[in-house]
Parts: sequence; structure tokens; C-alpha cells
Amino acid sequence: MSHYRPDIDGLRAVAVAPVVLFHAGFSQVSGGFVGVDVFFVISGYLITGIIQRDLEKGEFSLAGFYERRARRILPALYFVLFSCLAAGWFIYLPLDFQFLAKSSISTAFFSSNFFFWQEGGNYFARDSDFFTLLHTWSLAVEEQFYIVYPPVLMFLFYARIPAAWIIAGLTLLSVSLAYSLAGAAPNAAFYLAPARAWELGLGALLAHGAVPGIQRRWLREVAAAGGLVAIIASVMLIERSNAGMALLVPCLGAAAIIHAGASGPSFAANLLSWRPVVFVGLVSYSLYLWHWPIFVFLREYSAQTTLSEDVRYQAMAAAFLLSAITWAFIERPFRNRAFLRRSTVFALSGAGIGVAVLLSGLILAKDGFRARIPDRDLKLEEAKAEENPLRKECFDRKPELGFCQFGAKREGEVDFMFWGDSHTDALMPGMILAAEMKGKKGLWAGTGGCVPLVGMRRMDNGKCFIYNQAILELITKRTEISTVILHARWALNKTGQRYGEEEGEHVYLVSQTHPEPSLETTSLVFDETLRQTVADLRKLGRKVILITGAPEIGWDVPKKLETFQRKKNTMPSLPTMENYIERNGAINSLLDELAASDPGVRVAHIEDLICNPKCAIVRQGRPIYRDDNHLSAHGSRTLAPALAELIWGTQTTVAAGR
Repeated sequence: MSHYRPDIDGLRAVAVAPVVLFHAGFSQVSGGFVGVDVFFVISGYLITGIIQRDLEKGEFSLAGFYERRARRILPALYFVLFSCLAAGWFIYLPLDFQFLAKSSISTAFFSSNFFFWQEGGNYFARDSDFFTLLHTWSLAVEEQFYIVYPPVLMFLFYARIPAAWIIAGLTLLSVSLAYSLAGAAPNAAFYLAPARAWELGLGALLAHGAVPGIQRRWLREVAAAGGLVAIIASVMLIERSNAGMALLVPCLGAAAIIHAGASGPSFAANLLSWRPVVFVGLVSYSLYLWHWPIFVFLREYSAQTTLSEDVRYQAMAAAFLLSAITWAFIERPFRNRAFLRRSTVFALSGAGIGVAVLLSGLILAKDGFRARIPDRDLKLEEAKAEENPLRKECFDRKPELGFCQFGAKREGEVDFMFWGDSHTDALMPGMILAAEMKGKKGLWAGTGGCVPLVGMRRMDNGKCFIYNQAILELITKRTEISTVILHARWALNKTGQRYGEEEGEHVYLVSQTHPEPSLETTSLVFDETLRQTVADLRKLGRKVILITGAPEIGWDVPKKLETFQRKKNTMPSLPTMENYIERNGAINSLLDELAASDPGVRVAHIEDLICNPKCAIVRQGRPIYRDDNHLSAHGSRTLAPALAELIWGTQTTVAAGR
């Protein structure tokens, strides 16, 4: 008896389509990523059904199960993997090529979810848009689940223990884990199998008959239609910032469709069984594999996170064509048991892993084959790769662990504290040199996304309020700190809005007096907490130096230069001092006002060191920015002599600008 259900292939199409559209950059599908969650529910249902039927017939074996998985997953995966490595030779600079190689090894061993959790961090971050194999995290989660799950089912079956109750308990545990991690460690909740197991568990419970069948036609219609609406609504309404347990909605929607279809016919099932929809479902695995690398390579080639609409449609068409070819000539033949024996399947699987490791290892051993890249392009890569020497040890350091010292190599107390967000990290190479030039010794308190304003809360970064309060308390206790230097990406936190081609949601600041997030509130909170922070520091008897924000370029400088040099793409126009003032004028006026009203407060205008009137992006043949708004280590060091005078000399401006 056949257990094939065309409506489930149709549901696969409903899952893959929003994922592709979301990754293409269509804002209308803000929750398109939930398609992966729908895939997990489908997988849990189908795999559990297969295992359970084989167990009941006495035909199940672990070797047979893993043979089926190998036939289903590996041929298309290896084909795409080796294609990406080949394309990387022509597209990537050495460090990016090495990153691809590392991710290739983790993909071959189905551990890429761990790799991207540790190396990439946030799946939705802008840098992740350039990780060629990022999408394989979901394959890793699924395969890790299926290493553990079949033996457990075997044990429960032969021990005559009701599997549905055990699966229900484990599913609830997984939901609880996902809920607890969603706030405390959202990246772990996203990438790790234990926090995703509940989605597969939902499908598994349906396969075990844990939910009674729906006998009445009208109830099936409601369940199936409601499930479809739940998925579509999730795709349209869920935002990446508030996903969390909202993922229950599309997963329960998928479960409702699957369960209604198992109970009998419905209009939704007939719709999902329409042959064009079913075909998309049949090629959905290959489409999932192909679409993301194509988008990544196009972004890399154009140095743009957001592709034009025409390019998006062309890319999706190419991905669909490649997926249809891969399905027809790779997926289908390898799934045919008459095509290869089990021993051959396992041998080829091992060989595929071996080749992936060998090729990737060679790329790593040869440092990404640097000899294929001209020296001028290698300089671009160095700008992105070179870091503040204290970054790994000191950035994002918890206040209770103390802060790193830098500057003059002498005994005795520190003179100052340098406090701010990731822009302090970018400026640190220059600050280290400047402090050494003037014989000053300081502490660095820098953490990502936290502008140094006491009393404000940044809605997308829960650590800032406590972190800033701890810094103020430390300054209070450390009376030897005579000067506090504040620097940050002021413009983003004042306006709440990103700049240029930068993607990302608005930044909202709130406070006790202004608890409702909005752009207007953000500006008010910024002004009030900046005034209050400076006032608090002055009450403690500390001098305050406010370093203006570094000019934002609005596009990734090294990537744009690379596409200009290697691919002859057109360079965008440079921002000017006029553009800088348009975005930063109100902020700098406030900084100058604070300095004018108190001789213990000074402002160091670093924009004058970069824009005159066009803003520089290259000095001494090397980029002075590592992306679209952070100075590179080289760029920071070129500012060191002027920084030394602006901060510890008599100057507050330079002749070139103000």
C-alpha cells in the first residue's frame, strides 16, 4: 500500500517558496524564514511514519534507514558543495575562501549549525548574508536529530514502551528549552538541535497517532484551511526580531494541514496536490540547496547586500532551473535502489566527505591560494581582517572582570577611561598610539551596540542599561581616572536610522521617562541621557572628552573597492562633509553646547580628519574603513598623531575642516 501524499509535497512547496523569497530580500515576506520550521514538522512526520511502519512489519534496520538518508541527502548536497568550492576559487579573496573551506568541512560532517553559531553568531546579521553555506545549518540540525532518534524509537518499540508519551515529554522539554534560550541566548535557540527538536517532535506525534483523526469533513476543511492561513500569516507578519515562540504558529499550522490530510480529503489538500505545486515540492530540497549560494555569490560580486529586483528574479529563475536539473539527474537516480547497492552508497558517502575535507584542507593549508590574487586586492582584505590588538581579550568584557589597560608602558595608575560601542573598538589602534605618544595610560570599556549613555535602554540590546551603570560605578570607585573619553556611533543612536546601503531594523532607545519606543522618543532619550551622563561624570570631578562620530560611508568600502578593481564595477560617489553634517549636525551641536557650558568638557572633532570636503576612504594605498561605518585598523592608526593633539593637546579642531 502506498503512503505517498501529494499534498505533503505541496506543503513542501509552501515551505520553500517563502524561504527563497525572504533570502532574495523581498520585504513582503518578513517571516519567510519560518519555511524551515515547516520543513522540520514535515520531516518529523514522514520519517517517524517510515520508521514506525518498518518496525511493525519487522523490516526496520539502522543500516537501511541511514542508507535511505544518504541516498536522499548526500548526492545533491555534495554536488552543490563542490560547485561552491569551485566558484569560490574565482570569486573569493583568500580569507573568505578559507572561511568557505571551514564551513565546507563542517557541512560535510553535518555540524555547520555549530560552526555558524560560533563563527557567525546572528543568522540575520548583515555579515551572514555573505556566508555561502549558511543555509546548511538546518540540514545539520535534522541529521543530528536522526542520529539519536531512530535508535530511541527502536528501543521503545521492542521494550513495548508507548513512544507517543515519551516523544510528547521530550517535545515539551524542547519547547521549554527554546523558550528559555530565546531571551538569554537567541543564537543558540536558533542553531542548536535540542531547541529545534520540538518542531520535528510535532510531526512525530502526528505519525504516532497522538491526535485523534478528524472524521467530519467540515472540521477537516477548517483545520486544513486554518493551517494554511497560519503559515501564510506567519510568513507575512512575523519579524526576525520577534520570532521566538511565535514559531509555534506556522509549526502548528503545518501540523494541522498534515493531520487533516491524513484524516481525509479537503479543499486545501486538493490545492496543495495541484501538479505544478507538487513539482515545486519535489524539487524543494535541491532548490533549498541552490538558492542561497547563488544569492551570496551575486551579493559578493556586486558588493551589495540588497540585490536589485531584476537580479533577484533572475537569480530565483536560475536557482529553480538548477534545482530541476539536480532533481532529475542526481536526486532521482541515486534514490533508485536498483542504481547502486547499499555498500556502494556508503562507500560513496565516505568518499564525498573525504573529498570535501581534502579540498577544503588544501585551501586552508595554502592560505586560500593567495598567489591567485593581485597584491592590491590583498591589501583590501587586510583592511577587513586586521583587528584592534586588544579586541579578543577586551571587547565585550564583563565589567566584573575588570578592563584592559593600554597606552604608555609605565608603572602607576591609569589616567583615563575610553568608553563606548564598537566604534571605540575601531578607533582603538589609533588611540593606543595616541596615548603612547602623550605618555598616557588608560582603560578601555567597549561593548557592541551600547552607546555610553547611562539610564537608557536600547530595545535590541538588553545588556546596555546594566553595562553602562556598571561602568559609571567603576569610574566612581576608581578615583585615579581623571578623564573619561566617550565615543560611539552617535548618529545611529540619535536618529535610530541606518545609513546608506546598510540593512537592519531601526534602533530604539527608551528610558524611565520615555518608555514607549519610537524614533521621536529615541532622539529625546539620546539627548537627555547624554546630558545626564556628562553631568554625572562632572559631579564625580572627572573631565569629559567627547569624540564626534566617525563619518559613515554608507557602503562597504573594501568590498566596493574589490568589485571596482577586480570586476570593473562602478564606484559609488563618496560622501562629503555636507552629508556628514546633515546626519550629525544636531548631535555635534549638542556636544559643542555641552563643551561651551563647562570648561571641564571638550569635543574632539574627528570628522575633520577624514572629510575635506569629500570623505576619504583610502590612505597610503589601503582602505581606512573595514566596512561601511567602522574605521579599519590602518585608518585608525593614520589618525593617531591628530588624535593625540585633539585629546591631550591644545587643539579641538584641525585647520582642514572647522
